[in-house]
Amino acid sequence: MTTPHFLSAFGMGTLRDLPNIEALEDAGLLSRQVVHNKPLSGEAESEEE
Repeated sequence: MTTPHFLSAFGMGTLRDLPNIEALEDAGLLSRQVVHNKPLSGEAESEEE
């Protein structure tokens, strides 16, 4: 969940101000392949139980 405090801390007014996946890829900060292949931390923990 993104809180109003988080948005304010990073100078954003709404969720629409967050960068989309294409902008993150263009900046070299994200790869869709890594996102699709890497399990989320919650998923990994539930599999170990």
